[in-house]
Amino acid sequence: MLLEIKDLEVFFKSSQGIVKAVNKVNINTREKMTTAIVGESGSGKSVTSLAIMGLLDKSSLEKISGEIIFEGKNLLESSPEELRNIRNFYDFSRTHDFTKSCPKDWLPNV
Repeated sequence: MLLEIKDLEVFFKSSQGIVKAVNKVNINTREKMTTAIVGESGSGKSVTSLAIMGLLDKSSLEKISGEIIFEGKNLLESSPEELRNIRNFYDFSRTHDFTKSCPKDWLPNV
């Protein structure tokens, strides 16, 4: 596996209590494989991606647990410098509304 995520949990502190943004996510990818994280608004896609890249705001975290294994190394145990070096392997692209990913915009008329 190039990237393996096991039971990833990300919880944030808020004024209303604990927010479970990501709860027990598991993902496996191999080399030369494209992986897309899709879901409804608020389903944890961005938080999962930011956790993978080590870019979550630590001051608002209540809990981050599980494993994010990249090339055999658990990224949750990596130093900020190691994470910066590893980020060159990631391509994180976001869409901000449905029209940017709507198939009718890129499929030819048939």
